[in-house]
Formats: sequence, structure tokens, C-alpha cells
Amino acid sequence: MWQKDTADVNGDGRHTSADQVNWCAALTYCENLSFAGNDDWRLPNVRELQSIVDSERFNPSIDPVFSALPLVYWSSTSYSVNPDCAWDVGFDDGDVTGIGVVKSGSHNVRAVRSGP
Repeated sequence: MWQKDTADVNGDGRHTSADQVNWCAALTYCENLSFAGNDDWRLPNVRELQSIVDSERFNPSIDPVFSALPLVYWSSTSYSVNPDCAWDVGFDDGDVTGIGVVKSGSHNVRAVRSGP
């Protein structure tokens, strides 16, 4: 189950680039999220996040059932060559990146859960 909209991390009622956070804050936000009657949300791994990319679309490259900013979103997957970096997915063009994506940088968040 996916969070339909980009996470409103700052709680201002809007989903904008102002909600971008570093990787640790993204993990914490998802782990503490209580939404839609569930409290078992988490930051998706890179494969999960990539699974909602629609390569036939551009800016944003995601199925219109979701609301997404055409920006970069964190995954929970660290980059094995450099643990200071993590994989992310750009929903402008569907690109997946890990090299040089420093965890202290700021990106958007979308939570996922595994339950029924």
C-alpha cells in the first residue's frame, strides 16, 4: 500500500518541495507515520520505488493515480560502494541514481507499507 501523495513532512497541509528532508529524516518520518488507520509505514527500497515509475510519462513519470512532484524521492537503500549515499528515484524522468546521492542532501518522501 502506497501513500498516494508526496509526504507532507513539514505538516503545513501542502505537498511541495519545502517538504524535502535528508535521508535520516525521511526514514524517521515514515517510521513514525500514522496514516489511513495504519502505523506500519516505512521508506520504500529502491526497487519498490522504481515499481511505480511510469516510463511512458514525463514530468512526473508516475501513474496519475498518484500525486507526485517531478522531483527526486528517497529510497531506503544505501549505496553499497559508499554508505554515505543512498539510491533515489527522480519522478521527473524515472531515473534511478545512487552514485553521489549523499544522505545529508534533501529529497522528497513517499511512504509504503506491506500489510493487507
